[in-house]
Amino acid sequence: MASGDQGNYYPPLILQRSGVVDSDDRGFTKGRDYISIQLVDWYVNQQSNWADDKSVIGTVTVDFGPEKFSFVLGQYLLKHGATTIPQFNDPLVRTHPYVTAPIITVFAKTVDKKTPWGAFAESLKTATFSLANTYIQTAIVGTSGPLLLGPAQTAVSGLQTALNSQPNEKPIFDLSGFSGGIQSEQLSHPVTYILFHRGFVDPTQFQITLGSGATPYPMLGNQPLADGAWMLFRVTRSQVFDGDRPWTSEVTGVTDSLAEAFRAWELSSTNKVEATNALMLTPERGSKSAADRISNLRILINGDTCLTRLDQRFNVARLDAITKIANDALAMDKASDYRTRVNKLEHDLEVSGYPSDPELQAFFEDHPQSGTNISFLVDLSTPVPIMAAQNTYRIVAQKRKLREIHIP
Repeated sequence: MASGDQGNYYPPLILQRSGVVDSDDRGFTKGRDYISIQLVDWYVNQQSNWADDKSVIGTVTVDFGPEKFSFVLGQYLLKHGATTIPQFNDPLVRTHPYVTAPIITVFAKTVDKKTPWGAFAESLKTATFSLANTYIQTAIVGTSGPLLLGPAQTAVSGLQTALNSQPNEKPIFDLSGFSGGIQSEQLSHPVTYILFHRGFVDPTQFQITLGSGATPYPMLGNQPLADGAWMLFRVTRSQVFDGDRPWTSEVTGVTDSLAEAFRAWELSSTNKVEATNALMLTPERGSKSAADRISNLRILINGDTCLTRLDQRFNVARLDAITKIANDALAMDKASDYRTRVNKLEHDLEVSGYPSDPELQAFFEDHPQSGTNISFLVDLSTPVPIMAAQNTYRIVAQKRKLREIHIP
């Protein structure tokens, strides 16, 4: 077995969990899937205690082409025989709309424990992880990318340059980084593991598998892989955005205000005029009507590049359906219709992802049917199909329970 500073570089190895059978092998689809990447663990073999007085500092870059996420992994203390970093499942890229398969580049080098580089790397780790998370939660592609991702790239590049200038330190991975492009067809399953490995165990000659424990571990036969150095990544496909969006509270607020207005009308504590004002008119106090707020929300949601196009369409369709229900209740002069139909809509979306009410189904199809348009709706020039009879997958609604969406 090689020590951490020895051995050959092998192409990134694609691994699946032992004993896990997954028939979902459709792969990623642009416009409907999110991709997440975690660093599960990384390992350095301390054979012969060659690094007793050292620590290891590492970096990772995940390059999607138009966007490059850069991370400093902090300081990894090699003491008392330690070989794996005591931090597991570090989230690198959280639920990000899938565009293309990434190129991952890893870098690691030893430094003397007595130098200040370790503390510096720890501070850079906090900063680079925070910048990436802020970008994913708030970014508008092409606008905030240079502001948020640029400094992280500069930090990683600067740290690598500084560490490479230390002549007495040993590279764990190549001075310019150990890079591997992942092919989209290699990411066919919902969860895929990618092993970056340098050592003497050639995966073309020896079978490396993945253990079935709570934290997967590369295995050589029935023993953990204790060769050279490696980093293990987990790539996950999902249809769930991890976290709220800036407009989430506004969606909750506008739907709650409509529910309160129609409930008051139903209980006769107010009249139809008040419900009409809540939906369509701008009150004298200057606050916006529900129609105005929903019109603004449609623009925000359709322009939210942190969401897949499919998720954008679904959130807009739900608001449009609720607005039609409100209009219909006012037209029919039946306050209770609003509560009954909205409750049914929410139940349908939670259970099947598709409204059973025929008058609402048009909002969840490719094109709204004629006669169902509402005056303040924004035209969608390039609608994305979000309904079909056969396929289904699960999405978490913002501030709502699970719902199913049928997709082609």
